[in-house]
Amino acid sequence: MSTRVVDLANELVRCLGNPPSPFSLSFTPERVVNPINSIEELKTLRVTVLDGTRKTERSTRDPHHPFRYTMKPVVLVQKKLAGNTAEMQRQEADELAGLVQEIERVLESAQVVGFALNGFDEGADSELFNLDVMRTFEVFSRAVQLEYLDIT
Repeated sequence: MSTRVVDLANELVRCLGNPPSPFSLSFTPERVVNPINSIEELKTLRVTVLDGTRKTERSTRDPHHPFRYTMKPVVLVQKKLAGNTAEMQRQEADELAGLVQEIERVLESAQVVGFALNGFDEGADSELFNLDVMRTFEVFSRAVQLEYLDIT
């Protein structure tokens, strides 16, 4: 695993742990290698940063930097829905979806040392939350994949 990929994941954890203003829901972000959690563990809101992937492309514009590196970390927001009714679960899912939007806004404006945000990878998860996971396990699960350029 590239140390730059790990550096970026750690920077994202730092940014999420120190937002400019508090998030609407409380959580402690963490970097994980294996995001498998039990349903019991998901009773607590989990915001995890996964290292993601690194793409290397030949760069023809800068002879001093012959390669361009793109990192695609993933921020995963998960929580077992506690509501006893469909309406209560919908309200909780709406709050969690709002948190995902807050996280996206914080990451859009965050100064991540050594990296430039290129955008969000819209192909990563186009649904507001994964309906199969929600139906089967009553767990809100949303993956936000980002794309950063290594500017060092």
